Amino acid sequence: MDPDRVASSEWRTRLTVLAAVLAVAGVVLAPGIVDRLVTTAPALPSAQAAPDPDGFLAGDAVCPAEQGDLVGPDAGPAGAVLADLRDETRRLPGYAGDTVAAADRVVLYWRDPVPPVVRDLAGPRPDGVEVVVAPTAYSASDIASGLALVGSALASGDDAWTAVDSCADSSGLRVEVAASVQDPAGLGADLTAIAAMPVTVVVTDETAAVGR
Repeated sequence: MDPDRVASSEWRTRLTVLAAVLAVAGVVLAPGIVDRLVTTAPALPSAQAAPDPDGFLAGDAVCPAEQGDLVGPDAGPAGAVLADLRDETRRLPGYAGDTVAAADRVVLYWRDPVPPVVRDLAGPRPDGVEVVVAPTAYSASDIASGLALVGSALASGDDAWTAVDSCADSSGLRVEVAASVQDPAGLGADLTAIAAMPVTVVVTDETAAVGR
């Protein structure tokens, strides 16, 4: 199986394992914090983010939060199309993710340059479902590696963080930190260097955090 596609499902497991490691090390995980590690917090109002000329501290316009697929009956015919697309592209490198964006729209994220065979999948289908192929900077495997590096750095640091995730468009990573963090933009710069990909830091008003 393609390692990129495996990574897309495994990076969340890695974060759950990270939470377990922290617990063994003596860090008390607040109730629900494991769920916060593998899901996404509500979008941060832009007014809560201080200006950051370096671009490390930003909101959803820069690094959109992960969006859940439509599932079950809500997925409509797009759900069946997505299943077919996964079968068709299973062995192709560069896979970054996919989503049922609407009952009649499927989005495939693929690391640029997108192979012609994947580009050719874009467009409307006879059943009325539109397939959108969106080029990305990083594959699922790249994102998984970055998440592992960032998770390790946060686990060994003192900054209070509440969630680690990928940007929904696979353009980089997203770290949510507590308002008590003194220099979130500096943290973003440091994590960007560690992960070798953009890391957006979003300040939340969450009181329960890891790494306090």
